[in-house]
Amino acid sequence: MAEINKIKHATYLDKKFSKRNNCMAAILIYGGLRESEVVNLRLVDIRLNDRFINVVGKGNKFRQVVINNIMYEAISNYLEERKQIETSNPYLFVGQKNISTDKPLNRNSCYRFTEKYKEICKIEKLHPHMFRSYFCSNALHNAGYDIEQVANQAGHSSLNTTRQYIATDKKSLFELANKL
Repeated sequence: MAEINKIKHATYLDKKFSKRNNCMAAILIYGGLRESEVVNLRLVDIRLNDRFINVVGKGNKFRQVVINNIMYEAISNYLEERKQIETSNPYLFVGQKNISTDKPLNRNSCYRFTEKYKEICKIEKLHPHMFRSYFCSNALHNAGYDIEQVANQAGHSSLNTTRQYIATDKKSLFELANKL
């Protein structure tokens, strides 16, 4: 998806929050987390050396999301930068409003994040949930995950929910058909 590549590139160029926004983008794109899950990630949830993130999702269901190489680099870079910030906030992502608190970023920060890059990248329809859809489709169609693995990583208790995220537009079907 060209839009996702534009966003990844734009987060690198962001002078003020490049490492934080690049990290958030990487987790959204390659982890498939919901926006509320991303803003509620705590530092202790990031198991960088073990290559997974502990996530508490909908209904307080626990899962472990794999950290791929792109996520690893983005998280490592942001954690190095975050060490320079004098804060005791236990959450991974800090901003101006929560830097001196022990509260997570507001869930709307993900919405503002996507609105910012929607404008910068000139993407007509972009919303935080698009990243989950991209993750599910990409994991199934390009990375070789089976549908159960996608469901597990996305935190879906039903495969039917996962199926709703999988891209089935004509272009995707045409590309798949040509791989036969």
